[in-house]
Amino acid sequence: MFIYHITERLQYEETIKTGAYYPSDYEKDGFIHCSTREQVLQVANRFYAHASDLVLLELTPSKLIPEVIFENLEGNDEKFPHVYGKINLDAINCVYRLNRPETGGYVFPKFENILS
Repeated sequence: MFIYHITERLQYEETIKTGAYYPSDYEKDGFIHCSTREQVLQVANRFYAHASDLVLLELTPSKLIPEVIFENLEGNDEKFPHVYGKINLDAINCVYRLNRPETGGYVFPKFENILS
């Protein structure tokens, strides 16, 4: 099983230079928002509808050094994986381009690992 994190490509490329990945809102939130495969498109279409140049990080939870907790902090029933720490690079299994076709919402990417 994998978990996934959506981010801007530039954000990913800049932070991995530090030896770990973390999004710009990490310090404010205290964790990294992730999704299961089944949740990715819902999250992408809801929160990134007007974004461009996105990547989808495929993470192996058993390789993550920080703790992963499935929870919902908004009071709903659906639980999302949250990573409570910076993501160690060896836990990143694959990095996909996340494209939004002009005809509609995001689609789960075909295999195209752009891991650098």
